[in-house]
Formats: sequence, C-alpha cells, structure tokens
Amino acid sequence: QTEQTNATKADMQKLLGELEASGTTAGNLKNELFSKEEAIKVLMQEIDSMKTESDKQDKELKAFLMKEKEQTNAIKDMKKLIDELEAEGKTADNLKNQLLSKEEANKKLMQEIDSMKTESDKQDK
Repeated sequence: QTEQTNATKADMQKLLGELEASGTTAGNLKNELFSKEEAIKVLMQEIDSMKTESDKQDKELKAFLMKEKEQTNAIKDMKKLIDELEAEGKTADNLKNQLLSKEEANKKLMQEIDSMKTESDKQDK
C-alpha cells in the first residue's frame, strides 16, 4: 500500500510539474472552474426561463384547442338541429315565414289593444 501511495504521489507531482511548466497554476484553474460554473448557472437559468415560456404556451394552446372543440361541437349541434327540422319539413324559409306571420299577428294585436286603450281613455274622460 505504501508503494501505491508513493506511486500516486509521484504521479501527482509529475502532473503538477507539467501544469506549472505550461504556466497553469492552481489559481488559474480555480478561476477557470469558477467561470465555467457561472456559465452553467446562466445556462440553467435560461433553460428554466425557456421551460416556463414553453409551459405558458402549452396552456394557451390547450385553452385555444378547447375553444375550437367547443365551437366545433356547437356547429355539429346546429347542423344536427337543422337536419332534424328539415326532416320534419321545417326549412329555414318556412320557419322565417311562420315567425313573420306571428310578428304580424302580434302587431295587429298590439294595435287592437292600443285602440281599446284609447277608446277606454276617451270613455274615462
């Protein structure tokens, strides 16, 4: 074990000698490591920011798709109702004409009521 420890120490001293010969000191290595750690922190922050934005866009997309699905279902329901009405012989034109004639009947009824009210007001005087 002592031989192994001595061999390891020798390897470390050799490595230190090579680093010093190339002008690399422990201080330089420490500064380089610190710079890389800072760069990694900045990258992690950017990744978190991108993930947050992606999550936000996912929520917006899901909300949009839900609205589209609701609208599609509403259109399907309307088409189904139109098909059912047409199967019963009630076309849009027929329904429109029925509505117009009911409106005309309501107008005449309102005119009659106004006329009766006017007559009633005359009698009251």
